[in-house]
Amino acid sequence: GFNEAFVIDRSTRDKLISADPNSAEIIKPFVVGKDVKRYSINSRDTYIILTKIGTPIERYPAIFAHLQRYQEQLEKRWDKGSHWWELRSCDYYSAFEQPKIIYPDIAAHCNFALDTDGIYSTNTTYMIPVDPSQRYLVPILNSSLIEFFYKTISAFIRGDYLRFFTQYVIQIPIRRIAFTTQEQERVALTQEALALFNSQQHAELLHFIEARLTSQAEQSDVVQEILTYLAEQQLTNNQQRKAALEDLLLDLESGLSETDLKRLDRLWTPPDQEKIKADEEAQKKFAEAQEHLGVLATRILSLDEDISFLNEEQWKWLLKKRLGKPDLVALTKTYRKYQPAIASLDQRISSTDRLIDQIVYRLYGLTEEEIRVVEGV
Repeated sequence: GFNEAFVIDRSTRDKLISADPNSAEIIKPFVVGKDVKRYSINSRDTYIILTKIGTPIERYPAIFAHLQRYQEQLEKRWDKGSHWWELRSCDYYSAFEQPKIIYPDIAAHCNFALDTDGIYSTNTTYMIPVDPSQRYLVPILNSSLIEFFYKTISAFIRGDYLRFFTQYVIQIPIRRIAFTTQEQERVALTQEALALFNSQQHAELLHFIEARLTSQAEQSDVVQEILTYLAEQQLTNNQQRKAALEDLLLDLESGLSETDLKRLDRLWTPPDQEKIKADEEAQKKFAEAQEHLGVLATRILSLDEDISFLNEEQWKWLLKKRLGKPDLVALTKTYRKYQPAIASLDQRISSTDRLIDQIVYRLYGLTEEEIRVVEGV
């Protein structure tokens, strides 16, 4: 009802905990829908003060003093707890603390991530409580097959964004897993499969999976173990990419103004096609972009998502366009220092995504023709 009081940044959190260590008990990590990506949650160091109904506020004097600054506004809320400092009632607070799959309510693609850190979130997200055996759902839900299916049932809003409302999500078909393989054999087969993956023998791994699915009895539980492992790999890959990107941004921050940093958030926006047809200046601008960016000229390019696709000359051209007279020596050195690592991680993420897609196709029994339909070939 009044986010300004309850949703805080890291600096405020640290001050409250420094003033009273008990404050840490009811300050929880907090995200919104746009923070949830495929396999990962990009926390913005935002937190929520979780004063549930019945919270003994006298135990948290620093937090009470913080909330008192907003007492007038908090008292006016129509949706609150028994006291002005409390959040409203909620039947599923405990679910936030448990392992769960979390996803945004609006997204261009399937963005499902596993959370085991007790993250809380706004109503721009939804969640599916899971136990350890259900972690394989994350790669299935993020697969090309499920996204292809989901686009046939979901409502679309502005710019072809999908709506991930429960009424649509519950229609996603989940392959039943036959837990029939003896544990010792399942462990041995899983280790064999992971050895193939870690040695980059993807074709051999797919043949191995086909053998498991045609075995008598079916050994889909081994495939489940493989998908769970690949989901963990994608989580690690994305965490490493996030760390590498943060290093890049910190380096840029040391040499650029806040205004220039914001300009680099969006590196390139192609002119509207209608404008290109009608405006000679827009035609020249787009032709120049095509000369330097090639096929990338038709895409919106952002620093965080697209740095790995840019070669050094493209990076310098975009800097000139966005910043006017940038320090190309320093900024090119920054590019050389961080871009290769980010590009390598993006390649690893993409490669693992393609492998997951191929495994999911086999798990769901798709024919070669059906795969071509899903992939639009």
